[in-house]
Amino acid sequence: MNFFSHFFFDQNPSSPAYNFGLLAPDLLRNFTPKRYNKTLVSHPQETMDIERGCLQHLNRDIDFHNSVFFNEVYQELRNPVRNVFIDTQIPRFWFGIHIIVEMWLDRLLIMKNPNQIEHFYHMLDHAKTDVPAFLDRISHKDPKTFMIRFDGFIESRYLEKYTIDLSILYGLNQVFKSTRIMSDSWTKQQEQRLLDLIPVIDHVIDQRLYLLPFKKGFHDMDKPSK
Repeated sequence: MNFFSHFFFDQNPSSPAYNFGLLAPDLLRNFTPKRYNKTLVSHPQETMDIERGCLQHLNRDIDFHNSVFFNEVYQELRNPVRNVFIDTQIPRFWFGIHIIVEMWLDRLLIMKNPNQIEHFYHMLDHAKTDVPAFLDRISHKDPKTFMIRFDGFIESRYLEKYTIDLSILYGLNQVFKSTRIMSDSWTKQQEQRLLDLIPVIDHVIDQRLYLLPFKKGFHDMDKPSK
């Protein structure tokens, strides 16, 4: 799952540190890859609140990627995404679908629960004091860079932009760049074809939210009427 989804389904209202831990495995990988001991994240020597959040994140990812929801959405989007990627020469459509499912789940949850995104950033801001000790526990080699990027993540309120079509496409492009699948921004043709695809992605994911294997905190999960 993506950032907001982890928080949305598993947040602990009384523990900002735990809530940071729910995001920490992805934040570490995105902000400072290969600068920390990954084994100490998945197999911590100490189980403080942040570590407990990390373990929940890893377990949720396993549940999510093996869920009926993920498999049905992936199969439903396979052909339309593949067609756009092939037609516009975007590589690795199978990777694109995977990332799209995760990003668009965040998008729809934020759209349906706008008050929760405020709470999301509030909790992360309150977790800052606990993060340096955690970085030390996982033998992080560059904690200063991580904290700078973490502060920027909070201050930019980046995830709020997922509700804007062009902004979520920008985020998708950044993933392709960061993984070195692509080095350039979308061409005008690629951007337009992806924009045309957004209503399809929104509909497919929205219609299958009820299939998610975890429903904590979400009150709009009933199977949609036909």
